[in-house]
Amino acid sequence: ATKTPTNYGCFIIEFDLCDCPSSPIIGQTNSGDTKVYPNPFTNVLHIESSGTFKAMALYDLAGKQILNQDFTNELNTSNLAQGLYLLQLTTEGGEVVVKKVVKK
Repeated sequence: ATKTPTNYGCFIIEFDLCDCPSSPIIGQTNSGDTKVYPNPFTNVLHIESSGTFKAMALYDLAGKQILNQDFTNELNTSNLAQGLYLLQLTTEGGEVVVKKVVKK
């Protein structure tokens, strides 16, 4: 994060949302056929896709990895705090789909 002073005695704080060490966005695939629902979610997040994923990771907005595991179609999120997260799904070929999800 960078902190820039303003002329009004305040600061502008900018965050790099993709400061995720295992986020190879280089080979990003088309995420149009990947559905993540419900969004916003409460305790369970469902993932449907015509593609095959091998791994999934969840990041908070500070870039901290919350989980990293083998892919499953359901993700138990009951232990998460409310907020915005980035769900990263990785295919066998290394292509990546990133979805924004909201825990309510």
